[in-house]
Amino acid sequence: MQVRYFPIGGSGANCYLVKNSGAAVVIDPFDADNRVTAFLEENKGLERYILLTHFHYDHILGADKLRQLYGAKIVIGIKDAPGLRDPALSLAKYVGLEQQPFYADIIVEGGQRLKLGDDEFEVIHTPGHTAGSVCYKVDNVIFTGDTLFKDSVGRTDFPTGSYSDLMESLWKLRMLDGQEDIILYPGHGPETTLKTEIAQNPYM
Repeated sequence: MQVRYFPIGGSGANCYLVKNSGAAVVIDPFDADNRVTAFLEENKGLERYILLTHFHYDHILGADKLRQLYGAKIVIGIKDAPGLRDPALSLAKYVGLEQQPFYADIIVEGGQRLKLGDDEFEVIHTPGHTAGSVCYKVDNVIFTGDTLFKDSVGRTDFPTGSYSDLMESLWKLRMLDGQEDIILYPGHGPETTLKTEIAQNPYM
């Protein structure tokens, strides 16, 4: 599995491009950045998916356009699916960005496993930043969205956020098997490891 990432937009949300021999996967596209479109264009022969970790505008606004251009299937957690149609929930309304309502192709729940090409993506429901936030685990890699960052965590004062839920979600991640080797790719900021965050992150 190959992973590339870069921040997009004013909030600096990370967009991830993940490729294996059978699928090209985009995680959390704020917009249809030319690096994202080039990636999907280059991989027309593969299955194509867009995984969303939660419904905030800086992680979703490019998803529907990319689906229209490349036929990629959009995936989101069941409790965050309404935010794709509600600019108040996604916060787009409050930052002056237009959000056309759209729907996901695949709605997932915690514990579900998605076979995308050669890799199996395990869905971990991690509410707190939003009620339907999910992390996607592939082998020893977890895409944590805005649940867990290097030395910090996502805010819980937005609609559907809950600090107590977030603490439970962090405990769930802390208790994962193989934590010594797990790499974390967060929604903002640099990559880190679960071992490092358990040792240094005050929220853990």
